[in-house]
Amino acid sequence: MRDIKMLLVVMCAFIFALGVAMFPVARIATVDMGIAIAQAQDDSDAKADTTDSAESAEGATSTESAESEDDWDDWDDEEGDEEDAFGNIMETTFATIGEVTVDGATAGSDAKVTATITLEDEEEEATISSVKLSYSVDGGAVSTVDMSDNGDGTYSGTIPVQASGAKVEYYITVTDSNNNVTTGALPGHENVVSGVADMDNSEDIVADDADLIDLAAGYDDDYLYVDFSVQGAISGGTIDPPYIQLYGVKITNPDTEQGEGLMVGKLWIYLPLAKEKEVQDKFMPMLMDAGKEYIDQIGQENIDRVMQTGMMVLDIQKLMGGNFMEGMLFSAEPEADIDGGKFSGKIKRAALGDNPSGYLRIITLTAANASIDSFMPIPLNCSNFLTIYTSDYSYEVK
Repeated sequence: MRDIKMLLVVMCAFIFALGVAMFPVARIATVDMGIAIAQAQDDSDAKADTTDSAESAEGATSTESAESEDDWDDWDDEEGDEEDAFGNIMETTFATIGEVTVDGATAGSDAKVTATITLEDEEEEATISSVKLSYSVDGGAVSTVDMSDNGDGTYSGTIPVQASGAKVEYYITVTDSNNNVTTGALPGHENVVSGVADMDNSEDIVADDADLIDLAAGYDDDYLYVDFSVQGAISGGTIDPPYIQLYGVKITNPDTEQGEGLMVGKLWIYLPLAKEKEVQDKFMPMLMDAGKEYIDQIGQENIDRVMQTGMMVLDIQKLMGGNFMEGMLFSAEPEADIDGGKFSGKIKRAALGDNPSGYLRIITLTAANASIDSFMPIPLNCSNFLTIYTSDYSYEVK
């Protein structure tokens, strides 16, 4: 079993990057991870010591303690315009779209679409920035109009008059003040909807090959589609010297997973180097040495698929709970086309669990491993959140 873990360790290790991203020192993507973790621990100990001193001192001592405490949640405020490679990873806000009604969908009349929209925010600090209504008539091009706040938790938008018998498909997109987006979409990979574009980090903060710039998602009855781009080119990095790049898509299904913690959900990993013959030649003998029992559990076809695609999907909670075999979701059958800096992929929705609400929440991340057997990759960059809502709204003009 240990040797099988060695085969997939780099991909599985990406999970640890999610947790490491919570440390303030992890914002500096080029630091040595061992130093970073030690520094994070030192900072934590220093905070505890400072807090104890503050409780036993008065006046200037208390003030000094407050000034010395490094609350990394206030990092943006303290540093002003300094770049932040991890954006709003802790701002896990998203909108839910409740009852949707259509009035006046008749020939010679505009159609008024009204939706109940709620912003889910544990901190109760975020606000809704915009609500838009997008529609397509008889499979034509998509047009978009603004929806107005009615002041009672509902928003309304107007679809212009259409001819009798026309089929109108539509969806709603909500953007909040954290630049997180909740959106529907027309079914099909060609109809993916984009979230808010990520900032272009400077090269000394995040190398272009790991600098995420956009994220889009869509769906149909069978698949979840996810597209993203980096500023440079999607690259596996190098074995010698060891700098192994990983790309991840984290997906949370709120119907089966509680909360939006970094250790909750499914993780779709793309490790380009897994497709390289040099890497396969190094690790395949290790897998064979592990024994037929484990090979049979994984399945040769699944091993081949990982090697051919460089991808797999993991159930984070099962993996962290020690259920290694159950944590590998080969049933997701991830696929993707890579073109320079563009990733365009799909996975089977059924592997993500029952999803009656229709909401799937997505964020993309990049990381790099400093060695082939490291469990602590260096976190590099992440996108804003994008929630895809499988709405499938439509009406026929009477």
